[in-house]
Amino acid sequence: MLKPFSILLAWLPMAAGMAAPTCESLAQAHDLYAQGCYTESAERFRAMLAHAENSELTPHLKTALAQALYQDAHYQTVCDTLTPPSSPDECRLLALAHAARGDSHQADQILSRYMETAQIQPEDLRRLTYLRGMVGIQLAQLEGPPQRQIEGENLIRAVLKDAPPDEFTVPALYTLATAAYQKGDFAEAALLYSMITKQPEAPYKPEALFFGSRALEKNQAPLAEIQALRKELYENYPHSPHAAEAYLTYYPYADYFNGQTAPIKHLEGMASRFPRSPYLVQAYYFIGLERVRKKNLAGAITAFHEGESAFDALPAQSVSSQPYFIALRYRCELERAKCNIAIANESRGTKQQIYQDYAIDVLKQIRSDFNNREHALTARLKQEEAYPALLAESELLLAQSLYKNGEPLQSDAILDDMISQYRQQAISRGYFLSRAWTEKGAHAYGRQDYLAAAEAYKQAEECAKGKLLSSDQQLDLWIQQSLCQQALHHYDEAMLILSKAINADLISGLRLKAMFLRAEIYEKQGRPELALKQLEALANKNGEWALKAKEKLNYGHPSP
Repeated sequence: MLKPFSILLAWLPMAAGMAAPTCESLAQAHDLYAQGCYTESAERFRAMLAHAENSELTPHLKTALAQALYQDAHYQTVCDTLTPPSSPDECRLLALAHAARGDSHQADQILSRYMETAQIQPEDLRRLTYLRGMVGIQLAQLEGPPQRQIEGENLIRAVLKDAPPDEFTVPALYTLATAAYQKGDFAEAALLYSMITKQPEAPYKPEALFFGSRALEKNQAPLAEIQALRKELYENYPHSPHAAEAYLTYYPYADYFNGQTAPIKHLEGMASRFPRSPYLVQAYYFIGLERVRKKNLAGAITAFHEGESAFDALPAQSVSSQPYFIALRYRCELERAKCNIAIANESRGTKQQIYQDYAIDVLKQIRSDFNNREHALTARLKQEEAYPALLAESELLLAQSLYKNGEPLQSDAILDDMISQYRQQAISRGYFLSRAWTEKGAHAYGRQDYLAAAEAYKQAEECAKGKLLSSDQQLDLWIQQSLCQQALHHYDEAMLILSKAINADLISGLRLKAMFLRAEIYEKQGRPELALKQLEALANKNGEWALKAKEKLNYGHPSP
């Protein structure tokens, strides 16, 4: 993006010998411009230009008017006002306006034509050369070819060559560094950014610190070098738009996920430094996950709730267009529900019911937000994904929680809605789709509808093709299918399914459960010798099912 520049109104003293109203109008227009009141400033310059009658102020007023219009984003009006350009400043403005309109090709032509035909002073030539290089890079990125970008970079390097440091040095370095970064030449980018960051004070220094640290990171530089740049940024330039992100990424995310002490304490200090940053939501999320790992579920609930509150305190317009932070806000809410479920599972009586109800309320709120088409946040997420995975996970947990809460009809309705959502999107495979069918199978089995249960489990397996399930989930699914077939007295089919589980190349203790269940089927089939062999083989293992096999062998298993 090309940054706007400010005209130095050095011609203002020219009005000293003119009428007092003219001097006063110029001063007022200049002050309005300096205050950022570009519309009002443009009106003043336009009025003076209309009465200038081709005086020596006319070209300066025309340029000042165009500058105010440019700052007010009236790019087409700037183009109409300055075509053709009659000075280097007008040429610059005209090129910038065309570039801002997205017509970098026209901007390049204007600069090229003017530089070939006009008599230009060395200082103005440097300005135009620098601008043409920037436009060339932008043009190459939009249209190609790569050679055009090289030409643009060479023009900018020409600004730096054999010239003492001046107002163009840092912008030129920054432009070259950014071009190198975008091309993936991170070593070159880091070097160029460092030429800015090593200066005590320089334009673009906060940006150079941030992207310089990123370039070092992508170039696998030592962590200490990356951290030095990020610390300088958030310590010395806390108001930079990149400062909060630099603070959050001071440590690698892996350190936060692994729960290392220093990184977590670092995150806990973020709220006092950046209380109005969306990255604070990410910090609370990491803190919450760490508390979950430490079994501090109440503390985790607090952290996740603070993450939601941090997001909700942000200005709506600053985050409504950022799906990452919106999803993170709802992820905090979902994790809070999971913590309530975990506490409920560990509790009894009234406490269990209270936390179960908390979880259901939270999950219902998530579902309500997503089902509200007018909801600004969830509607934005559904633009990215028609049926977001976060919503699917929330609905699956809600269905499971309602079933435990003695509300099977409501639970089944949610599962049916989930399956319908996937069907509408023509999605036939997916983790949560498979889990929804698994849950439906469990419900059908619980009401002894074994045919419906078997069909649901079959659908669950079909939807999970591509190794979407964990080893335990896959083996448990086969075991449940086998139990359905046993309930239907289809022992041969049940045996085949169990054999698939036992012989699968999966690491899980559920394979031992499958062996035990196979021994039971042998008994039901009147094949005690095979049942005995299966139990004896199982008894040599370790774990719960090996212990059950030993108990059965010791307490009256029939002899062959």
